[in-house]
Amino acid sequence: MSAQEPSPTEKLFGVEIPVSFEGKADVEAVTLREIPVAEWPKAIAAEGNEFALVDLFAGKPSGWSLTLKPESFGRIIAEGERLNAGFFAYCDRTEMKAIARLRRVAPAKLEEMVNGIMSPSPTGLPTSALPRR
Repeated sequence: MSAQEPSPTEKLFGVEIPVSFEGKADVEAVTLREIPVAEWPKAIAAEGNEFALVDLFAGKPSGWSLTLKPESFGRIIAEGERLNAGFFAYCDRTEMKAIARLRRVAPAKLEEMVNGIMSPSPTGLPTSALPRR
């Protein structure tokens, strides 16, 4: 799949790709779509959960992505991200605005958050990922 911007036809009708499932020899055609704005809150909630995003890109029920073969899963992620570049740009703008707002309103809190993410820990994980005592 190319990294080019989706065409107006792709945005309107989606993109059909073949996918295969674990334990099955057959291939199924699935139409990936641009996530409608009304579903953006659901997509934002799925941040960091590629399984939920694959389900959204394909318009399938939660958990459908768990049945895919790895190559189909990866292809859906790549093509879904291309089709939904506008959504991801919106997320980036929203995140940058939130950081700018925090920088204006509570710069000490922002610094504390950044230090928590960037501070090394004995486990190698960011300290923000470790349980608080």
